[in-house]
Amino acid sequence: FLLAFVLSLTLVGAGYVRQVQMPNVASDFIRMRLEMPDGHSKEAKLEIIKRAERASTQLAGDPDIQKAVITDRLIANQLSFMWGDNIRLLLELSPEVSGTINPKLVVERWQYYMGPVPDAKKLDVDITLGPPQSRFSMSLTASNVGQLADAAQFVKQQLEQLSGTRNIRDNLYSGREDIDISLRPNADSLGVSLSQVATQVRQGFYGAEAQRVPRGRDDVRVMVRYPKDARSQVDTLADMRIRTASGAEVPFYSVAEASYVPGYSRIKRKDRERSIVISALPSTGKLTVSEIADIMYGDVAEEMQLLFPEVSIKKDGQIEDQEEFNSAALKLFGLAILLIYSLMAIEFKSYLKPLGVLSAIPFGIMGAIFGHLLMGLDFSLLSLVGVLAVSGVVVNDNLVLIDRIIQLREEGEDVYTSLVRGSVERFRPIILTSLTTFIGLTPILFETSVQAQFLIPMVASLAFGVLFATAVTLLFVPCLYMAGATLKQKITGNALDANTVVN
Repeated sequence: FLLAFVLSLTLVGAGYVRQVQMPNVASDFIRMRLEMPDGHSKEAKLEIIKRAERASTQLAGDPDIQKAVITDRLIANQLSFMWGDNIRLLLELSPEVSGTINPKLVVERWQYYMGPVPDAKKLDVDITLGPPQSRFSMSLTASNVGQLADAAQFVKQQLEQLSGTRNIRDNLYSGREDIDISLRPNADSLGVSLSQVATQVRQGFYGAEAQRVPRGRDDVRVMVRYPKDARSQVDTLADMRIRTASGAEVPFYSVAEASYVPGYSRIKRKDRERSIVISALPSTGKLTVSEIADIMYGDVAEEMQLLFPEVSIKKDGQIEDQEEFNSAALKLFGLAILLIYSLMAIEFKSYLKPLGVLSAIPFGIMGAIFGHLLMGLDFSLLSLVGVLAVSGVVVNDNLVLIDRIIQLREEGEDVYTSLVRGSVERFRPIILTSLTTFIGLTPILFETSVQAQFLIPMVASLAFGVLFATAVTLLFVPCLYMAGATLKQKITGNALDANTVVN
């Protein structure tokens, strides 16, 4: 029994039962959302829409899709629209393929024919009902902006090398280029500071307020600046003169230098440090978010820390939420077990007998994992909720059995006879309780409607947990009781007769 329990945990650790945050319930609608940089041309955005529409017509003839379904009508309807810097693309699968093809495969082939959109600030795809599609994300923070940008590029390169990732993005938005002005070494000898240069450049291009003219209830500002043609050209800096502290004028490029740098339209901080979030989507039938996280937060994180020591790595997105949920659930689960143990310890007047009842809980978890393997389900947060529920249900069979064994011991039966009689007399109620619970849950377990898909992982944990715990109650618990009685006999030196009671 212990080997079977260890094997069930190994199934999860080895990836035979995959872990996801929420069950992915496929939808007949595929939604793609793109957010382009500020000022992106309308023509470029229209070209992206045309590429997406052309790509959708190629899907029916794709070899991978033809292996899944045989139909010439894959897409029933298509909708594309745009406003501002946002693009929305929508595909509706035809009724002939609804429920028979994985929408994630359609999305991957659609993006393949559509081609990359490297300029997009965001590219999100939604193919599920309920929560959005699971996405891996990693947060990097640092005060050194240069190392932070290099570390983000390193992480993106590592994600690209994984065969199961796509749509790799970061939230470091750079929609335009800014001009960075720096002083030359000889500027100090002329009595020119960086603030003076920046102020004069601003006055030339933006303007300096000369006076205000009252007009009714408002004031009209009179600004002095370069003509409009000069302000629209960066080459104006070559003809610009900078006034020194003595009043002399020198050419701009004799005291300063101008270079182009990325201009960020949004700067994000976390714990007062600059932060970048890198995200990626897992591909169909390859890596899951948990498997990507094991790789990225393992060897890749160690290598990145050696290359960029000033950059800190923090878990983000689904992994962070999942760890918070697991931590809270573990604390509350421990409290529930403690309360159950306390109630039984008071009733049985024993500290050891409640442990025999609680021994079914780990094997209920084992049954839940094996149930997911048999049903081909991913282990999600809803599955964990089912595990918490089954922990309170599986103790009932043990409670019925051990209570009868205690009654027989009090009537004067020896340990062996009490175990055999108790198991025989409680065989029917234990079997009926477990089978009726399992059969009562099968309608939901095998339901194919969309609404039931969110409940199936939780029901699978409960149904199979109760079913597997039945064998534990009838075989493992009597053996465990007998082992405890034998150990007690060896310690005290008493025979296993009616006077030997394991407390």
